[in-house]
Amino acid sequence: MVLIFIVLLCCMSNLFGLEYTWTEEGFVQARDNGVLVWERQHAIDYVNFNKIYFALVGEDLYYNVLRTLYCVESRSGKVKDVWWLPGNCRSLKPSEYGVHVEVFSNVQDLKWKKTFYFQAGESKQSLFCIATLYDIMDYRKQALSVLEDILDKHELYVPKSIQEYKHREMQPFLEEAIVLLEKQDSSTNLCIDGFRCFYLGLLDRMDEAEAVFQKIINNDSMFQWQLMGLVPWLDVLSRDWGNQAFEKVMKFYLQHGYEPEDCYTILTFLVPYGRVREEIQEENILSYANIMGERLWDFAPFIECSASVYNHLAGLHKEAGNIEQEELWKQRTEQAMKHVYMGYPISLLEIGSHAMTLYFAFIFAFLIYLLVQGFRYFPFWVKSPWKSWKRWNLLFFWSKIEVIGLMILLCIGVVSHHYTYKGLQIFLGLQSCPVTVMDGFVGNPDQIEIFSCLSDSDFVKGYIFHRAGEIKEATAIYENIELEGAFNNLGVIEYQKGDKAKALEYFQKALALNPDCTIAQFNINQQGKDDRIERFQKYGVAGPYLVTPSVQEWDESISFIAQDRNIVSFTVPLADMFQWIGLPISEQHLNSIVFLKFLFDCFCVYIFICAIFNLFNFKKQKTETTDSFSISKIMNHILSYIFPGTHSLYKFLGPCILLLFFFTSFISRLYQLNQGFSVDIYSYIYSYILTPNFQQIFGIGERFSTPWATMLISIKDLVGWIFLFNVLFILSLDFFKNKETKVN
Repeated sequence: MVLIFIVLLCCMSNLFGLEYTWTEEGFVQARDNGVLVWERQHAIDYVNFNKIYFALVGEDLYYNVLRTLYCVESRSGKVKDVWWLPGNCRSLKPSEYGVHVEVFSNVQDLKWKKTFYFQAGESKQSLFCIATLYDIMDYRKQALSVLEDILDKHELYVPKSIQEYKHREMQPFLEEAIVLLEKQDSSTNLCIDGFRCFYLGLLDRMDEAEAVFQKIINNDSMFQWQLMGLVPWLDVLSRDWGNQAFEKVMKFYLQHGYEPEDCYTILTFLVPYGRVREEIQEENILSYANIMGERLWDFAPFIECSASVYNHLAGLHKEAGNIEQEELWKQRTEQAMKHVYMGYPISLLEIGSHAMTLYFAFIFAFLIYLLVQGFRYFPFWVKSPWKSWKRWNLLFFWSKIEVIGLMILLCIGVVSHHYTYKGLQIFLGLQSCPVTVMDGFVGNPDQIEIFSCLSDSDFVKGYIFHRAGEIKEATAIYENIELEGAFNNLGVIEYQKGDKAKALEYFQKALALNPDCTIAQFNINQQGKDDRIERFQKYGVAGPYLVTPSVQEWDESISFIAQDRNIVSFTVPLADMFQWIGLPISEQHLNSIVFLKFLFDCFCVYIFICAIFNLFNFKKQKTETTDSFSISKIMNHILSYIFPGTHSLYKFLGPCILLLFFFTSFISRLYQLNQGFSVDIYSYIYSYILTPNFQQIFGIGERFSTPWATMLISIKDLVGWIFLFNVLFILSLDFFKNKETKVN
């Protein structure tokens, strides 16, 4: 009854009080009998995404803008609190002191929904990448649009580089933009003051710019995460300002549950950070590259291409004679190499990609070898009677040594097909996962639903529940695991409950299992030291600290969930993937490809059966000599020159030589197509075509490769040597054969 009374009271107060509306221009407005009392502007693009809900609780007004929830003073519009939601808002239900918010997944195939309770000043704040990632772009766009609108009115070109901003003709427009930005409310959008500071600096009004900068850097609201989007702009004015902003926002991120080691998606870094201007690099490439490398190491150390960046920095320091820095970046390169493939720690994915190249080579080698052998034995096959089973066994006239070579080729094809399927399964499974799975904000409801398929004895699952604040579930999982990480994290749970004695007991158990567990060492006596601990101490984040899953644990878990999420039919996700990279391939086209593959598989099975009959047929096949000038023999001879390994004297090695020829051909072609970036299909598509490339900031032309890729790059030129050897080999045979014929 009390709750009903409160709701009715809220409705009556709204009926006889202010009216709250949302405009298409991105304003939340409060009106009293049609008269505007206050308004608050939000990023304009929000209006295209979601419905806006309002809930009045006493003197507080709660409303959502996409995935962000605001609490403001109902009469003044002053922001009291703000929260970021892990999904789309479905409803706001007022309670006595706060509001219940029903949130559901914005990813179609994820079915979760969750209700959160928020109360101004008393609710625990959480950050979710799905909210902040795109909010930064929208807030930045809102600030930049001020100058852009001014230029549009004068039909002038919008600057694309710092040098264009500095042109004398731009000064009056910058002055006008500064005045307009000063009039806007910057309490929830730090980018407004950020670009006001930037424009003042471009006009050499550094004292005023510094005053605005101090206002920004001293802002301790929940909106300080927006500073990440201002860092590259502040770098232009002062490298020290950029560093201060980055350090402040990093501390904020870490204090709110962000784990850099758990971030494997490049979007998490590049979208909020923004594009780095080319002019910044001109001052001192080593100095700036080192700063950018350190920021990358702190914010997202293992994202795609990070190993290439660290390796590049090691090379720059080597040229400069900085031995210690060179060794530091070499060590970081080695660490990042475990995650170099698409940014994910999945070994099966890399194996699957190379296996796909091998499988394509197998298809060509298999068909070509059958074609050449077909010309060789076509005359004998024609002479056989139609009713005889010889007609239906394409390998009847082959020698057993040739059949053995073909069987070896088929075995290689089966193995490569298996790993191709596994790799494709993981690739498509990962593509179906939202960015929240690997965004560094562990514990998102998306993660909980996706990783729920793991067993209750999986450390990764317990870790995700722990980060989500589901302490009871996390504790139950940890207690089923005999790992130092589980014991350490149980100790953290007990420490946060206030039972330091029991926490110490768990930390000691962790060390008993693994004396080298640096996190547990630090939690006991603050003597442990590793990269995570150094980062936490650098940014003033107090312990005790959690043990995060290892690369191998992430690898196994992600592989499992990727396969678990995989659809039986690959046609739909493959069509989406090809359309994503700009290829006009429809589901119908892929269905045709799948059907052709089915026919090819059936043909392989048929050839395998023929081979088995040949191997166990002990009756000697008659292969009488044919006319030396027959069409089939001439074609067989010509093709043996073109395709290495198809000559009869290669025996059982012939198919393997032909496979190596096609395999190295494909590797060489891939290497040429992507300008030395990769030698496998997945990394080429995902990293070179699709993903924003962090390497461009440093001007790196080559991707730092895994040991597998390095080996393949080293053999890419083997295709030419194989072809040359084959030609010389057959020419020498023909020469000695003709010489022997003349002698006879």
